Amino acid sequence: MPEWRAELARSAAKQLAALDAVARKRVRACIDRLPEGDVKKLKGQGALFRARAGDMRVLFQIDSSTQLIQVTAVLPRDKAYQ
Repeated sequence: MPEWRAELARSAAKQLAALDAVARKRVRACIDRLPEGDVKKLKGQGALFRARAGDMRVLFQIDSSTQLIQVTAVLPRDKAYQ
């Protein structure tokens, strides 16, 4: 069975790069563990999921057929659900 691959959207990569080193390391570790960990499907958002990384939220979509995780956003909790 192939491993899951994670791809970052351009906007998510920019959001990740803007974080301080500690937060960036925490988010990277969270992305490496996907689709495991503290993951929840978001209500009313179609096939969008979220994972917690401290005060940050990683928003992503899962394509089971290709084992691909598309990270769409890396945002602080207070901005992630607006």
